[in-house]
Amino acid sequence: LPAQTVAFKVDTRFLFTLKFERLFYSNRSKTAMFLPYNFQEQAQYGINITQIPLILVQTAKGNETYMALIINVAIFVALGSIFTFVSLVLKFLKKKKIFALPGIEKLIDNELGGGTTQLSKESSRGDINSTSQKDVTPSEDDPLLRNSTRTQAKSSPYDGKKERLKSLDTFRGLSLCIMIFVNYGGGGYWFFDHSTWNGMTVADLVFPWFVWIMGVSMVYSFRGRGADSKLSLYYQILRRSLLLFGLGVLFVNNCYDLSTCRVPGVLQRFAITYFVCASIEFIFLFVYKLKWLAMLAKRIPNLVIDLYYTSFQWVIMVVLEMIWLAITFGLKFDDCPSGYLGPGGISDDGNHSNC
Repeated sequence: LPAQTVAFKVDTRFLFTLKFERLFYSNRSKTAMFLPYNFQEQAQYGINITQIPLILVQTAKGNETYMALIINVAIFVALGSIFTFVSLVLKFLKKKKIFALPGIEKLIDNELGGGTTQLSKESSRGDINSTSQKDVTPSEDDPLLRNSTRTQAKSSPYDGKKERLKSLDTFRGLSLCIMIFVNYGGGGYWFFDHSTWNGMTVADLVFPWFVWIMGVSMVYSFRGRGADSKLSLYYQILRRSLLLFGLGVLFVNNCYDLSTCRVPGVLQRFAITYFVCASIEFIFLFVYKLKWLAMLAKRIPNLVIDLYYTSFQWVIMVVLEMIWLAITFGLKFDDCPSGYLGPGGISDDGNHSNC
């Protein structure tokens, strides 16, 4: 196009390659030139295709795309650092008993989220070393407490005790925040958008994160229901699975017309995964309570005791994975290559449709 300017937009999320072709009418031959470049968002560029070699010139400066994200991350890091520092100071004050004022230790304990240690009347008068023995919480240095902790570590994860795993709760909250951010556009950042098919971004990690959290939570959930009857516990598993599947079909996929209904979906996959894994965990909730397995557990070091209590589950998962691999890469269908993992006709120039 001699003496003509053509404007077009390009994707700035990834490395973009411009391809120019020259057609020579004399001998009907073509020459192709490729120009890979990382374009800046909202920037303007110019290129003269009549010059060889091709030179790309930036004519207008773009935006600092990641500056807003960097500022937000810095704010959260600063707030977390301040909270950690204050917590350490409060723990130090509690340990050194710097403040001998009525109720000050109880206030510090409440701020730290731990149990409270009450001062006796003599302590409130200034005698810090004089405390009521029945009100003092045992120290971690107490050998009896250490022995108790060691004994608890040896106990089965299905011993009926229920407690919160703070690291898991934190990870669940982080995953929820990222999920909400992704569902509302992710600020336009490419890594907060799902990959079309191949590749992986932060948005693609949210689903497997929740599946992993669900699996870890099963042990803690069943631990708190160890006293429940088998029928009641399995009813809860079946009920939750059906609710998740039904919510996905009716409210996410809007399957009110069976002729156009699409059954698979995110919640449906959650439901199937939960039902299979929870059923396996339900079975071994009672298997590991067998006398000979409980006796064997006492001989296993604490370092690997968790692996022992999940060994049978691992075997089942490996078998299921091998079955999936055999079906995916072993079975052959008409007009479909073995082991095809593509999008089924919407790529590769329309090949492998319905595969």
